[in-house]
Amino acid sequence: MEHAEIGAVIQRSLPPEEGQEYAAFCEKTKEAYIVAAKRLALSAHKSIEAVLSAALTLSSAPEANLGFERHFGYYLVGLGRRRLQGALNCKITWCNRFTQCVENAGPRCYIILSAIIASTIVATFIAFVVTHAVRLVSWSTVLILLAAVPLSLWVSFLLSQSALLVLIKPRYLCRYDFIDGIPATFKVAVVFPIIINNHADVEEATATLEANLARNAGANVVFCLLTDFADATMQTVSSDSYLIEKLDIEIRMIVSRHPEYAKSIVLLHRDRTLNAVDGLWMGWERKRGKLLEFGRLLRGDLRGNFTLRHGEWFSLRDVRFVLTLDAGSVLQPDGVRTLSGILAHPLNLPVIRENRVVSGFAIISPRSAAARPLLRSPFSRIMYGKAVIEAVSVEIKAFHNDCLGRHLYGGCGIYDVNAFQQCVDGRLPENAILSHDHLEGMLASTASADVFVFEAFPENPLTWRKRQHRWIRGDFQVSPWLFRRYGNTEGVRMPFSLAVIDRVLILTNLVVHIAPLSVLVIAMYAWMGALRRGGNVVALVALVVLYTPSLLASVSMSAHLRNEKRSESGGLYLLHYWRRRLRAAGATILYGAGNWWLSVVLLADYACLASDAIVRASYRMNVSRKDLLEWSTSSSVARSTKTDVLSYWMQMLKAPGLAVMLLILVWLVAPANVVCAAPWFCAWASSPIIAYWLGKPLVGRPRNSRNIGSRRR
Repeated sequence: MEHAEIGAVIQRSLPPEEGQEYAAFCEKTKEAYIVAAKRLALSAHKSIEAVLSAALTLSSAPEANLGFERHFGYYLVGLGRRRLQGALNCKITWCNRFTQCVENAGPRCYIILSAIIASTIVATFIAFVVTHAVRLVSWSTVLILLAAVPLSLWVSFLLSQSALLVLIKPRYLCRYDFIDGIPATFKVAVVFPIIINNHADVEEATATLEANLARNAGANVVFCLLTDFADATMQTVSSDSYLIEKLDIEIRMIVSRHPEYAKSIVLLHRDRTLNAVDGLWMGWERKRGKLLEFGRLLRGDLRGNFTLRHGEWFSLRDVRFVLTLDAGSVLQPDGVRTLSGILAHPLNLPVIRENRVVSGFAIISPRSAAARPLLRSPFSRIMYGKAVIEAVSVEIKAFHNDCLGRHLYGGCGIYDVNAFQQCVDGRLPENAILSHDHLEGMLASTASADVFVFEAFPENPLTWRKRQHRWIRGDFQVSPWLFRRYGNTEGVRMPFSLAVIDRVLILTNLVVHIAPLSVLVIAMYAWMGALRRGGNVVALVALVVLYTPSLLASVSMSAHLRNEKRSESGGLYLLHYWRRRLRAAGATILYGAGNWWLSVVLLADYACLASDAIVRASYRMNVSRKDLLEWSTSSSVARSTKTDVLSYWMQMLKAPGLAVMLLILVWLVAPANVVCAAPWFCAWASSPIIAYWLGKPLVGRPRNSRNIGSRRR
């Protein structure tokens, strides 16, 4: 029976309401339903009509009291498939049973497998140190064993992810096909939380708005700028009036160029409020505060701090979904329609109990990718070239989405306003969280979609260093939530329920930042003659471990292409298939090797950078309680960063100094190892020059076109 015939049978067998709903699905979702029904019919030796009848019976049963359980697709392609298999008496092979168990218990498998691998690595390393250490009881031995723990956890997390990705199939998010436009019941507001600091910020904000307007405008889609002024020591400064007037003028110019979308553009601005802890006037809670106040506004609470500068309040009436994008981010064409179709599907709509999402998702996040024209330097090509490779295949497996059933929210995505506000509003303390996106995504449940948002990545190492410093500080400010069970907000003690796997993901973020420090400590321990033999080998292995992510990524890419569905046959198609497979795998390995080389060269600098960020975050959280919300936008950092040779040396001076001191220490303690260690120390000592050379723009590409927002058309 062909798929078209099975689709017709499904359409005829469904009741009118379900049949109309099924007809509104996109073709790929229909195909997923058809394939699932066909496989169930074959394993149960029954007809397609019998399979659908059993699914409809289960969906209309009294115990099906949740919204998603009343949809027949929940039993075909959702978690209710096992119940339908039991009702049909399907014969399931042991291989399929094992795969289903792993899929249903993905978080538990990940935690157990990671614990086993990490314990094995640590035990092996301890045994090696005990048998080869010159002095078993010493401060250096204790330090090296402590350093081995985060590195072992990092490697175990990576290996566990790769192992589970082999067993679990990519998860496809079903969706509606809003080809005729988004219905009024799923109205979307596309918002851009922006900090306005100068004229360039105004131009970037309006250019981002216009770029996304040109690609995703349509019925029931509203585009809204949510703006704040930069921090100041007083509530108003002299440049505020000029900036807001300039923003009004730019908005009116966009409306004049796109008069058909005049009613779809809204500008909301917030005035500064006093942050008594830091002694500054700033937008309340920055981006988190803007989105929370905007959500309250959509739910009818008019007590917020927003002032309507352009557009009509009526345009925001009946908004159900909010899609948030950062400055300089451009969503792919028809991305709003696709994301809203995913979130509106019955299997994805969030079901909330006790302020927790028990099924579905409150947030759907697009995948971040780098447009190749934005990679204008060797540094950006090496660091972010892999994002270009991943963009070739939107079906490549995503570990968090496929294995854990949740995705790490990065700040860009579409969310259900009511569900998001119910799960997040009032759950997190004020003036304490910088990287709030991860916690919000964990509370509201996030999935990743095969939709891409194109962003401008740092062009040079200095800009990248500053962004990494902000990220490390933000992730370590979230570390108290590893053990916290309650969240304090407005003096009220409220339950703060994070799943165990969410706490493991927080730990994963911390380990990623600490792992390079562990590599440096282990290499120094080996070079300083603390081992009777094999010290240089241990140091080399520790440095090569940094290549693990790139190696596993290339293996994952090859495995994905190997399992790719072949829709055609013939010699030319097979030749094209193998060429594509080898080219993608080779490019991933090449980019991975370059990324590893760059990681090794910048290892000493990254160690100094991460140490500074961790110490600052710890001091601010536990002692001063100030500057916890210190933040600068990526675009403002890129514009203010000087990229001459002197600036590289001034900002990265700690790395050459550390390399020289460590080389002298090795020469004094273990001169026999100087020959093997000298090349690495030379690389670290020359890292400012290498970084300067890699950060220079490629020939023929103008440097002033810094981001995609600068190209208005």
